[in-house]
Amino acid sequence: MLKLKSVKGGGKYMLGLFKKQLKVGLDVGQDSLKYILMDEDRGIIHYGREEKNFPGREKKDDILAGERLKEKLKSFLSVCQKESSAFSNNVNTAIQGEGTICQYIDLPKLTKKEMDVAVPSQAVKYISFPLDTVNLSYITVPPIKKEENKTGIFFVAAQKKSVEDMKNMLEQCGLQIDSMETPVMSLVREWARNHGRNDNYYALVHTGFRLTQVIILKDRYPYYCREFSIAGRDFTYAMQMGEQISWEDAEGYKMSY
Repeated sequence: MLKLKSVKGGGKYMLGLFKKQLKVGLDVGQDSLKYILMDEDRGIIHYGREEKNFPGREKKDDILAGERLKEKLKSFLSVCQKESSAFSNNVNTAIQGEGTICQYIDLPKLTKKEMDVAVPSQAVKYISFPLDTVNLSYITVPPIKKEENKTGIFFVAAQKKSVEDMKNMLEQCGLQIDSMETPVMSLVREWARNHGRNDNYYALVHTGFRLTQVIILKDRYPYYCREFSIAGRDFTYAMQMGEQISWEDAEGYKMSY
């Protein structure tokens, strides 16, 4: 999705006079692992690697988890480190799943201190589990209705257990987390970077292996996000069953479209 140019020999970027810290993106998905080193200022990916985390998959429920996923990630990172001298253990990553909730709300004009109290008190109406079991963050956005003395808020809540489980696994693999967020913010930033500012509303659809996300955004701001459980693996499975072929052949058949 990123409209960025890759650069050959990016592993040498840290040498000589050009000692610039590259930003690291790590995606731990159910289908694959991805690691990139990016010069964010110039919009250039200097190194990237993707690897299937279950290459012998035969059905849609074949996944790696727990110790098996951790060992796979360690092996993957070891290859990345050998391939790029700019390798860094400080990563930016994302967490998603049924334990995350995103919602837009309107609030009166408040100070930052008042907002920090008001947002959780309103967010609890939309969160289906106890507030003390989630990590809650928010950004201010232009209100949908152009009313005076109103502030638009887009908040994200993720279950603490999911965050801690991810954090612990990454730390056990020798990584330090610079940031961890839900994919909605990354996708909105990607859209704004590649398409610029725009006053129209857009629906951004991101289909992953297990989940599909639909985001309604305007300019650089999200207003709506929902996750659905029909995604890439379901299309492959339908073709696998319909044609009575292997998962690998069904995946190729799907990608040809």
